[in-house]
Amino acid sequence: MNKKITLIGLIITLVTTFLFALFLLIDFKMGYFFVCIILAIGYIMMTAGLTSDVEKDKSLKSLALGFGAIYAVLIFIVYFTQVTVVNKGNAEAEVLEVLDYGNMNLMFYLDILGYGIMALSTFFLGLTIKTDDRMTKTFKILLMVHGLFFIPCLIMPMTPLMDKKEGSSSDGGVIALEFWCLYFIVLCAFGLISVLKKKKVYD
Repeated sequence: MNKKITLIGLIITLVTTFLFALFLLIDFKMGYFFVCIILAIGYIMMTAGLTSDVEKDKSLKSLALGFGAIYAVLIFIVYFTQVTVVNKGNAEAEVLEVLDYGNMNLMFYLDILGYGIMALSTFFLGLTIKTDDRMTKTFKILLMVHGLFFIPCLIMPMTPLMDKKEGSSSDGGVIALEFWCLYFIVLCAFGLISVLKKKKVYD
């Protein structure tokens, strides 16, 4: 394992998730749009570092990295569009209507899909983790349980539940996102402690 890359990735992911939660509470949209881009970079670094020396079941490593890369591409598209085209308003009104994350149109659904695919990545990442102490076992479980987020992220946008225009700015949306942030911060914290304590956290 490339310990330095893993630690940097975990720290970036933890800090940006915390900032996302904070900016969401104070409704600083450009702030949480931007930190989500950096979060994706941190997550890729974390995943690459944790899986760099996996020798057994290399297919699991490939799945973790592959789904992580798809997540990052989708998130870059969604949030870079928000901080550039949408923020500047330099497109036709009809185009901005589709591209604006807050309108629960294309970008909103791509964002949900992106985080669903990230959940798949964490599930397969968890399967590569070697569990020979309680801290690392908890980290593994948190990663794999996070994989369950894929199901609602894939299904819910297809249902009428997300037809309301308030989207993530509604009270329910904010609560759901804050819960996810808390979960992921705890996950990253366990990952940091596991990496600092052990030379290897993978098979």
